[in-house]
Amino acid sequence: LDLLHSMKQLKYFWNLPASQLAILFAQLARQLEGPATAAAFDAFMQELSQSPEHLKAIKDVSRELQQEARAAYLENAMYLETADAHAVYPTSIYRQCDALTLATPDASTIEAVMSTTLTTTIKIARNVLEPSNKLLFNVYKPLGRCVAVVDDKVDAHYGADLDNYFKANGIEFVKMVFSGN
Repeated sequence: LDLLHSMKQLKYFWNLPASQLAILFAQLARQLEGPATAAAFDAFMQELSQSPEHLKAIKDVSRELQQEARAAYLENAMYLETADAHAVYPTSIYRQCDALTLATPDASTIEAVMSTTLTTTIKIARNVLEPSNKLLFNVYKPLGRCVAVVDDKVDAHYGADLDNYFKANGIEFVKMVFSGN
C-alpha cells in the first residue's frame, strides 16, 4: 500500500514541489530496492529541503533545463493534457472529477452525469511528534508550512511537542488554538 500511496502522487509530478518529488523517489527506492538505495535519495532530499528552491514546482524547474530536456517535459505535459488533464491541471492531488455529457443535436437539451472521487491515506503510527519521524515532514516540508487548528486541551498536552517538531524540521508552523467546549 505504501507503493500505491507514492505512485498516486507521482501522477501529478508536473505540479509537485521539487522536494515532494524527491521525497516520493526516496520512498519508491526504499519500497522497491531497500534502505541502502534510498539513502542517496534521502541525502538529496535533505539537501534540497534546505534550499528555498525546494518549494518550486517541477513545471517551473523545467523552464531552467536545457532545451532538449525541457522539450521532453513539455511533450509529456501535452500528452497528459489529453490523456488525463488532472495530471497537468489538478485542483487537488486527492480529488478527481469526471463527467459525461450528452446533448441533442441542437444542444437544446443536455444531460450530464458528474462525479468526484476523493482519495486519502490513513496511517496509524506512534511517536509522530518525534522530530526524527518523517510522516509530517513528508507532508508539510514540500508545502513550506503547516497551519493547524488545535483544540485547547490537545494544545495543553501536545502543544510544546507540536512546536518543537516543526521547529526542528525547519517548517513554518501556524497554530490556531480554540476551545473545544
